[in-house]
Amino acid sequence: MIKPNSNETKGGLSTLCSRCALLSKTCCRNSDIYLTTGDVRRIAGITSRKDFFEFRTPSDPVYTDQADDPVWFTSVFRTDGSRRVMKQDKTGNCVFLEGSGCRLTMRARPLVCRLHPHLYNSKQIYASISADCPLSLMESDERIENLIQGFDWKKARLWHEMLYKEINQETENHVDRSDV
Repeated sequence: MIKPNSNETKGGLSTLCSRCALLSKTCCRNSDIYLTTGDVRRIAGITSRKDFFEFRTPSDPVYTDQADDPVWFTSVFRTDGSRRVMKQDKTGNCVFLEGSGCRLTMRARPLVCRLHPHLYNSKQIYASISADCPLSLMESDERIENLIQGFDWKKARLWHEMLYKEINQETENHVDRSDV
């Protein structure tokens, strides 16, 4: 198992995301990363690209199981079952994933990425962590919130509010949207 030694800094392997990226086991690999129209605008503004997203149906049925979050199900999915997601390269990686993690700044990252690995619905963010987060890469004295770059609960609550505000804005004319 690869873990940083005590001398490595935040720019090295001190974040859980960089540890995962080094092992090619990130949440950015073979995952459908949903994008709001706000995410698309923020990313396009930073990268000057518009070719990083597409509409497709979920690759994993777990994405359609939204029983605890009817807002998500009714606003994110189009009538054909597709939704706006980040494109992946030929290996299944997010197009913005590099060897050391995400190349997008925290301000440009999709809101769902900023909140991950915490679980949430339209009403709250849970303290529980997604099962796909490899907590085994953490030392016993480390807290996950300290290992996720840019994460703190105050910001997370703002991102959560922003995410659902943007999701709710998508409901009108959502079926006809193919781009932003």
